[in-house]
Amino acid sequence: MFKKNKKNKKEIYHLITDKDINFSFAEAFRVFAVNLRFTFAQKFSRKVIITGFNENMGKTMISTNLAIAMAQSGFRVLLIDCDLRKPCVHKLFKDENTIGLTHILCDDVKVDDAIKKSQVDNLWYLTAGVKSPNPIKLLLSPEMSELLNNLGREYDWIILDTPPVGVVSDALILSNNCDGVILAAEEGVSDYRQIAKAIEEIKYVNGNLLGVVLNRAKNNRRRYYYQYSYGQDK
Repeated sequence: MFKKNKKNKKEIYHLITDKDINFSFAEAFRVFAVNLRFTFAQKFSRKVIITGFNENMGKTMISTNLAIAMAQSGFRVLLIDCDLRKPCVHKLFKDENTIGLTHILCDDVKVDDAIKKSQVDNLWYLTAGVKSPNPIKLLLSPEMSELLNNLGREYDWIILDTPPVGVVSDALILSNNCDGVILAAEEGVSDYRQIAKAIEEIKYVNGNLLGVVLNRAKNNRRRYYYQYSYGQDK
């Protein structure tokens, strides 16, 4: 469904706000956002987790572009980097990861001082902050639940970029505080067994699996529609 290129082993993240972005790439995220809106049409504030089974599935690129697409539709959107182990959201906004989520949870800074406004209208982001020796403890803390509840009163959509479920349990821990989970997979890399295992783990903790997004997909129209329908919650 979505494509992320690599060059000289360094990942290049494509954003739908890039001037030279491919139309079909940007449109895929807009359609993705529309379908999510219909899924939660009756809910005031929505919190959605984006994760993968393994590393390098493109979850951060997907999280960021989904947040942008939602913001471009007029919703107040907050993107939170909940990957306290290998944070990347700040890179896509060309920012530093100096103050963020970990500082809020440790009561080092106020929420308003950590959340930043992006160059996209209606879009704010919260970086991960300094690495924690015990990320799971922070994500399980009452402070995290309270933070998400309070932010839900201020934003229409909260997108949480989390570590892969096949590596650590962070996304599973957060799933009960959120409305749904979207799993990122990669064409030619993720196999059925990996995806099935991730789905099983999400459902085991009573997480609401919304669907699977196939990243680095081949560019042909027929294939695109198959991937899109496959990624929807039936």
